[in-house]
Amino acid sequence: MARTLPLVLFLSMSGGVARADIRTAFSGWVQAEGAPLKHDGGRAQPNGMFDGSLQLKAFDVSATGIEYGFYGAQGSARPRETAAYLYAQAGWGRIQLGDAPGAVAQVLPRAARVGLGQVDGDQGFYGYAPARLAPLRLDDDASTRISYVSPAFVGVQLAASFAPRLGTYAITPRGGRLARPQGLRDLGEIAVNGTRTLGSVELKLGAGYAHAVEHDGWAVGAEATWGAWSLAGGLTDDTKVAPNVGLTWSGSAVKLGTSWARDLNGRRVVAIGADWAVRPWLNLLADAVDQRERSLLLLAARGSF
Repeated sequence: MARTLPLVLFLSMSGGVARADIRTAFSGWVQAEGAPLKHDGGRAQPNGMFDGSLQLKAFDVSATGIEYGFYGAQGSARPRETAAYLYAQAGWGRIQLGDAPGAVAQVLPRAARVGLGQVDGDQGFYGYAPARLAPLRLDDDASTRISYVSPAFVGVQLAASFAPRLGTYAITPRGGRLARPQGLRDLGEIAVNGTRTLGSVELKLGAGYAHAVEHDGWAVGAEATWGAWSLAGGLTDDTKVAPNVGLTWSGSAVKLGTSWARDLNGRRVVAIGADWAVRPWLNLLADAVDQRERSLLLLAARGSF
């Protein structure tokens, strides 16, 4: 009964299944990527993989104006692009239940992802920078949560979430070295952002706090957008403070970005990313990432449907 209760609640809010008119949307992508690595010894070691994801959204709108449904994104090797949750949303906000993003990831401003991900993205498969930047893994979408995001009121938006356990993605730095991955228990998150327009510039500021049995941390972020340009960044704190900032330009078919960060072990990470939409269904992606320990060149081709 406990497992069916969320579905019963969602159906009751919609007025029952008798009037349900379920609509669906299906999409996905496949990607081939490679990373010629240059280690300390200067020897190049090719590395790469195939990846892909399928996304499904099924939803209905009740007579009272509440949209409810299911969203799933599966198949990708990247936790940030994997999710499966029920949701309900209306003028009072949005509730999510399942493997979904937490409060901090949903409302905190951050530098836009360009290419394969840049500093806060997915080059962790090759360089492990994201683990050192975010030991609480506040961007992990693959752990079961319940979350609520409010509508914007006078430019201010609030969010809260709770996860009984956050997988095994959390990493804690100890003595300047990475400890082995561990899980977090009873992870609660709260976050807030505010948006204001100053002339032709839209400014967004945000802050978030996360607390678990093992430890806690906070994050702040800011983003300024004007035309095709976006400048964003922030600080992530656990046992140390890790700053990051990124500048992005978005054209009709090309996106370019550069970013800088210092991880929780004090290592500098600099990246340049590019995304070229050759066709509506084909993107070519590239990242050049430089770290103290190694330099990376990431190349990928992504087909979407």
